[in-house]
Amino acid sequence: MRRRLLVALVASVLLLSAACSSDDGGGGGDDGPAATNPPSLAPLNALEVHLDEPGETPRAPLVQSIADGATWDGGIQFRLGVEALLAARAVGDTTLTITDVDAEGNATAHYTLDALDIALGSGNGDPGQTTPDALSVSGDVVVAPDRSGTAASTAQVAADGSVPGAEGLASSLDPRLVFLLFPFPEEPVGVDAGWTITGEIPLFNTTVALEAQVQLLARRGDRYTLAATVTMSPAVDTGIQLDLRGLGRLVGDLHQLGLRSGTIGLNGTAVVPDRGPTPTPMSLRVDVDQRHSDNAGTGTTS
Repeated sequence: MRRRLLVALVASVLLLSAACSSDDGGGGGDDGPAATNPPSLAPLNALEVHLDEPGETPRAPLVQSIADGATWDGGIQFRLGVEALLAARAVGDTTLTITDVDAEGNATAHYTLDALDIALGSGNGDPGQTTPDALSVSGDVVVAPDRSGTAASTAQVAADGSVPGAEGLASSLDPRLVFLLFPFPEEPVGVDAGWTITGEIPLFNTTVALEAQVQLLARRGDRYTLAATVTMSPAVDTGIQLDLRGLGRLVGDLHQLGLRSGTIGLNGTAVVPDRGPTPTPMSLRVDVDQRHSDNAGTGTTS
């Protein structure tokens, strides 16, 4: 039971790390495990965005402009630690493909995290030996022009059995974690604008209350740089109780669904049910870097 709970925590963080990226130079391959369960349908709870400060002039809305057929290939890398319990590392390929854009600018995206290599250790040190190609995740989600998720989404997990319990993860994840943690305000904004994002998201087989304070550090044309202070706290008194806080720096482009690059570091505690009520120190660091894209119809590459 404990190993299954920890695996759920690890794989959920994999999807959170892709929320800050969509690329690192390698395309998704066909060497990963085969699907072990049917696609699951997940409703999306709305995240609220409140503009706190419009920033300097000139101001303009942050609205994505995504071309049908655009694709981004890349990778993710993260480290996770739960004191005296778990040390984890994961590396894998990601792909985002836009399969449709409607008249209102809502983009349907197919995402994959392919052939993820996972290392799990039982303590605070190095996770140890890596299990190659242990897990893959794929699905579809509709993304509004403000980067929020709309309607529902599908997700499917493929596991080769080397990481027990991985195949049961799809039903416990919010698909927005793949790339949609930071939606935009509707109002025009300029440099130094600030907004607050709040809402509940499923994570690690529980529900957490998300609050993110976001600042627009720079904007040049369609390229932008954000700083974020992220807080995740328990929303319900069941499952793993998370209390995490940290900072992020994110670089994006309005012609690109995922971020070009970013770093997020979170620290705090987790209460794991089978270890009693005492909070256990927990840390997470995610580094991402997009290196290649094929933006059909836009004439842009990165």
